[in-house]
Formats: sequence, C-alpha cells, structure tokens
Amino acid sequence: MDSALMEYRYEELVQSTEQFNKDGFIGKTQFGKVYRGKLESRNSRTTSSRKDEVTIKFWRWPQFFAEFCHWGEYASDRLMIKNERLVHEEIRSHPSVAKLIGYCDEEGRDVLTYDLRPLDSVYNLITKDNFGWLHRVKVIIHMALFIEYLHAHNPQYLIRNIDARHLMVDEGCNLKVLDFRMFLGGTFQDLVETPFYRFAFVGSFGYKDFPTLYRSKELGPWSDIFAFVKETMILKKKGFTMSYIFMYGPKSNMNGE
Repeated sequence: MDSALMEYRYEELVQSTEQFNKDGFIGKTQFGKVYRGKLESRNSRTTSSRKDEVTIKFWRWPQFFAEFCHWGEYASDRLMIKNERLVHEEIRSHPSVAKLIGYCDEEGRDVLTYDLRPLDSVYNLITKDNFGWLHRVKVIIHMALFIEYLHAHNPQYLIRNIDARHLMVDEGCNLKVLDFRMFLGGTFQDLVETPFYRFAFVGSFGYKDFPTLYRSKELGPWSDIFAFVKETMILKKKGFTMSYIFMYGPKSNMNGE
C-alpha cells in the first residue's frame, strides 16, 4: 500500500459529500458513483481549519456482472478496486490522470478520493450540450496522447474500459482519467492470475467491439483504440451510446419504449 495515500473513515467521506447531496452528485461510473466533496486539508500547517475540494468515488459492484460473469468477488477484491491504489507512480503522476490521494476500505465499503476539482464528466458535458468544440478537441488530443503513452510501455498497459463517465474535465478543461480498476499489463503483470482477464468480455457496453466480444481473442492495444474511436465519435455529436441502457437499467427496452 502506498504510504502517501490517506486512509479515511467511511463516515468522514459521506459527510464530505453532505450526506450524498444531489447537488454534489457528478454521475455513475460502471462500478460506482462519483461525488464532489470537501475534506479537511491534510497539508495545512496552520491551526485554522481549511477544506479542499475533492472528487470521491464510491465503489458499487453491479449485480449484472456478478451474475453474468461469475467472477465478481474475485475481480472486485483482488484486481479492480486495488488496481487504482497500486498504479505505479509514473502513471499516477501523468498530467491526464486524476491524482489519487486517499481511500477507504472499512467493512467492505470501498471508496477512492482524488485531488480534483472537476468541471464535470465528459458524459455530462456532452449530454447537457455544454461542451465547446475547442474543448472537445482538447480532450480528444489529451486522451490520444495518454493512450499512446500507456501503449509505449513494455509490457504495455491496457486500459480496457474507456468510457465517457470515467473521463473527467477539470476547471481548465484538461482531461483527467478517473478509473484504473481494469488496467492490465505494465506493473500489473504479476496480478493477472486468471486467463479470463486476458480476454474480451471486459469494459463498458457501447465501447466494446461486439463482433469479437464472445470470441476467445486476447486483448491488445486495439481494444483501447476501438473504445477511443467510439469516444471520439461521441465527442463529435450530442447523441450518445446505449451503454447506459445496459449498465444502469433504465425503465425502457432496447427500442427505447
């Protein structure tokens, strides 16, 4: 465990969101909910109380994955949640990565805390039609450079789960990636204890290459590139994908009725 990360109490993090105040709710990710929060500054050397604005992600394991994939317990406990706390410093310090500053894992409640004052998620900005063209291009360029950086490592890092809900934009309209629970390769090579993690059924619906989804095809950089291209297409228009229907279960069917 990285000693630089702060360990928070669950109740402290809940209070920092004002008891999950809806005004601070940013949105759902594939495996959790993200809120704005305020935590007492850990760097303050004065006696006065000062609070920093942070982004807090509360882990939630979807019942769909637990039932469909039959590997929920293993994935969440061994790889997914801990991946974000094990990310190597060279990745964690990248300018396009939200800075992880703390965590909570008491009594099965898993929460991650980031030093990030978000403008919003890419998903929200697009669906609200509140994202200018130049800002969209900036995010696309930042994401392309980040993927290139990860794929240039030996062994390569694979994100495996690029999704507009996992991409935050800070107040300067800079991309901040918020999710590493499905990282594979690089410094995570020794964590891969099951062949299942090398194959295609991972990631968010709407960002997967469906023709190869059920084939026994190992993942590679093409998996991230496919998702990135989908993200780029989404950034060019207001319309969105069907990933929300699959992952978050709205009261509608596949035809939108």
